[in-house]
Amino acid sequence: MAMKAKSGIREKTYYCQGVSGNKKADYIEIDLFPFVELQYKPSRGGRQKATTPKQKNLNDKKARRYFRLLAKSNFGQRDIHLTLSYDNDNLPDTPEQGEKRLRNYMRRLKRLYKANGKELKYIYVTEVSSKGRVHHHLLINRGVDRDAIEKAWGHGWANSKRIQAEHGGIEALVCYLSKDPKGRKRYTSSRNLVKPLESVSDTKTSCKKFQQLTLWPEDCEDMQKHFEQKHPGYRIISVEKYYNAVTCEWYIRAKMELRDDYKRKKGAKRRNE
Repeated sequence: MAMKAKSGIREKTYYCQGVSGNKKADYIEIDLFPFVELQYKPSRGGRQKATTPKQKNLNDKKARRYFRLLAKSNFGQRDIHLTLSYDNDNLPDTPEQGEKRLRNYMRRLKRLYKANGKELKYIYVTEVSSKGRVHHHLLINRGVDRDAIEKAWGHGWANSKRIQAEHGGIEALVCYLSKDPKGRKRYTSSRNLVKPLESVSDTKTSCKKFQQLTLWPEDCEDMQKHFEQKHPGYRIISVEKYYNAVTCEWYIRAKMELRDDYKRKKGAKRRNE
């Protein structure tokens, strides 16, 4: 069968299922960009699991984005951001040694959660500071006394904070945790996390409309109306435009969150209450 050339505007949407219990995703990201490809036949399906990066080194741009989407799909208001560091007597010689101690700690934490009738969900990042000191950042679900969580560490200092999600959810926190690393920085996640979903459409946005979007300021009212009308129940967090000097094409990304009034209307309930 002869191949057909296909071009247009591709709309790729990522869905973070979130923690509200609502049928609609708590958070979505929409990427718009021109494409040209050869294909035998049109093939676009529904939502499917977002592609997991082959490696989890946060030096990689795709890995940082997937980390952010994964975190937003599983953690939110009143969950816990935990920072673990070492005193001088327990300071590991290598990151590998630190991660071994961290894995032992996670086993203790799982037992602690099980004893409280909860299942532990986590993402952790191991980071090496500019001074060579290993420390760890964790996102974990709530359900266990924070003093008990900190006491179980035993290698130095443990500082836990309740996540206070405001407009944009935990955007600021996950961006901080996935910032460009100065040293080795990797993340590990539990297997019971809800995976972000993605869908692709080549027909939702016309070339004419995309060209119009590239001319509008990112924060203008028309830009906000366009995305909010196309995605009922959501409000704009931000819109970002990028110009690729190599391809001479624009790239647009919109970040949106489910409206609070829509959650109340649907009677959404927080998981693990």
